[in-house]
Amino acid sequence: MDDAVTGDVGKIVEYAPNLIYVNDQVQHKNAYINRCIGEKLGYSPDVIQRMGADLMPSLIHPDDLPRVFEHFSNIRSLSDGDSAALEYRIKHCQGHWVWLLSHDTVYRRDSSGKVTHHIGAATDISAQKQSEADALAARAKEAVTNQELREFAYAISHDLKAPSNTMRLILTELEEELSCTKDSAAAQLLGLANITVGRMIRLVEDVLHFTSIVGQETKFEKVDLGSVLEEVLLLSKADIQDAKVTVDSLPCVNGSETQLMIFFQNLVLNALTFVRPGVDPCVHVAVEDSKKENSVVISVHDNGIGIAEDHFDQIFQMFKKLKADPHDESSGLGLAICRRIALSHQTSISMTSQVGEGSTFSIELDLA
Repeated sequence: MDDAVTGDVGKIVEYAPNLIYVNDQVQHKNAYINRCIGEKLGYSPDVIQRMGADLMPSLIHPDDLPRVFEHFSNIRSLSDGDSAALEYRIKHCQGHWVWLLSHDTVYRRDSSGKVTHHIGAATDISAQKQSEADALAARAKEAVTNQELREFAYAISHDLKAPSNTMRLILTELEEELSCTKDSAAAQLLGLANITVGRMIRLVEDVLHFTSIVGQETKFEKVDLGSVLEEVLLLSKADIQDAKVTVDSLPCVNGSETQLMIFFQNLVLNALTFVRPGVDPCVHVAVEDSKKENSVVISVHDNGIGIAEDHFDQIFQMFKKLKADPHDESSGLGLAICRRIALSHQTSISMTSQVGEGSTFSIELDLA
């Protein structure tokens, strides 16, 4: 052991909880290492010293060795006071690998200014690395599970869609046949059956929408919300009928066009579904200022039945329907889908409502 180096470092670092060392860059060996080496790796300082230039090839993980040599080489170009960090694995005396995070800086130069020694402190980060590996494995497992669930839900929903549509056509034809008869009871039963099939079709479509969103990475692009709402109103023409729907001049935002179309279609249909008896439904899509820079708030106002404040959280839950209406064909998934889409856009859906007055649903989006 170099007495001069030991004297410079002093006994202060001898009992430090981290590995502290001085590396001789000329002879490619450790000039000093504190006693923490025994606690962390099981080697005595004398054993480490005897390894000399064979220390790194003997103990550093083969995959990390080139990076360690490159790291040591880069230290020679550091200015005094600067430091460089590196994560690498080193073999414990019992054979397993220990992850270290080292911070190194220039310690001594020769008369020409060339670095002859660098000093470093290394921290055991094995627990952190294990946590990262466990988290990565958990995410991978979750991704596989989500993918399997999406594929299962999609397959079931897709297979149910065709027979459901066929059933609706059959029931509609039967209703037309019975319209010429006086069997009002049968006609009423067929009408209820048609509504039930309609609810099932809506549920199948909403499940398909939900599975297309959950767990998927949202690819952002420039989206013209004006064009999106035009398409939404075109697709919802049969539901709008005599309702009054107005739309402000809408901006372009960053988002997923497909998801935002599903988002606003659900909100518009929701407004047209829960209407007050004897009141013509009115829906207004408005642009409002945002407190966040380079953002905008888009709100959908309606004059429907409204929602009590203590039910605000419930309506965003899957399959949650607050009003039991036998003629309601909604699936109870619409607002849950909207909430999921908002989350995928790193934002949230908010609402205000008053029973008997109507509701307003809002989302804040980044301007394109």
